[in-house]
Amino acid sequence: MNINLHMGREKTIYECIQNERKRKISFMQRKDEIMKKISTFLKLCKVETYLIVQSIIERYETQKNNETHPMIFDGEEFFEIKKIMNEA
Repeated sequence: MNINLHMGREKTIYECIQNERKRKISFMQRKDEIMKKISTFLKLCKVETYLIVQSIIERYETQKNNETHPMIFDGEEFFEIKKIMNEA
């Protein structure tokens, strides 16, 4: 009798995608997928949601194309600013 002692899936190993084009495509697809999930979560639970996804590539291209630099801050500062904006 053959008994499988390891139930479930094997552990997936993630590595950086070396091909730049494939990496950008994968990033955009995964970003779109998570945006859909957040949207569904918002609609079903009626809660305020925040999602911060930043690609180093997008940040560089944004800074390169704009004369003004985007505002960059950490998570704590983000929520402090949101709190101040909601109180005003």
